[in-house]
Amino acid sequence: MRDSIFSLTDVCVKRQGKLLVENINWEVKPGENWVLLGPNGIGKSTIINIIATRMFPTSGSVEILGNELGKFDVFSIRDRIGVLSADFSANFNNNEKVLDIVALGRTSTTALWGDERDEALLNQENITAARDMLEQFGVLRIANSNWGVLSQGERKRVQMARVLVSDPDLILLDEPTAGLDLSGREYVVNTLNKMASINRNDKRDRAIILVNHNVEEIPPSFDKIAIMGAISKEYNAPGTLKYCGDIKTTLNSKNLSSAYGIDLTVQKTANLRYFASSSVILEQKVLY
Repeated sequence: MRDSIFSLTDVCVKRQGKLLVENINWEVKPGENWVLLGPNGIGKSTIINIIATRMFPTSGSVEILGNELGKFDVFSIRDRIGVLSADFSANFNNNEKVLDIVALGRTSTTALWGDERDEALLNQENITAARDMLEQFGVLRIANSNWGVLSQGERKRVQMARVLVSDPDLILLDEPTAGLDLSGREYVVNTLNKMASINRNDKRDRAIILVNHNVEEIPPSFDKIAIMGAISKEYNAPGTLKYCGDIKTTLNSKNLSSAYGIDLTVQKTANLRYFASSSVILEQKVLY
């Protein structure tokens, strides 16, 4: 088993003259289940894009699955990294069949070529694996439906099936519950809880990263957390990882209040889920 799945050292990202994230130091080891939490616009997706090998930092070093970013062909490990995100799903063609989208996850491909190469991409092994995964997520019935006609809940299940179909070493889940109703959210949270429990108990050579805004949506089996916040109180300050560690000690009222800039109280419910609230009433103008 490798020492780490990925490590970020002194990572900074600047785009169009603006510093997005600064001084990012984070190491994730095999078998760990992490939550990446923080306010909107703080840089969570930027970090995920770097880990997914789809963005390069301006400075600092990044090692992913034993390879130093910038010194190897990123396409050589793309099939070992499963990604679920709104940005990534935008690459899917609305007329693409669900079964094909999941099967293409075995080769980290987002669309068919429309020529003889498609036969290799959709070989029997990939199709069988895709069907099995769709069945596990309860959506085999829509295998022949087009991506463009699916509901938000169906899309999330299809995306999760695609993420897992290649049995990746690193799973990146960027807001998997966004846009879902209550029942859809709870289905996804329970599914992630099972995934993380298997990952931890089987001591697999894999890590799972869950990006989220809300502590209520953290599955109980996730036991590590990285909380992002502004690096300083200056206006438009870049984001950084302010707190990292075991969720039991790191996810507390003080740390969360500091990261979000508002007094928050964190509580743990009877079913081992977290809840955060504030007694502060924010003043706002109501326009009629």
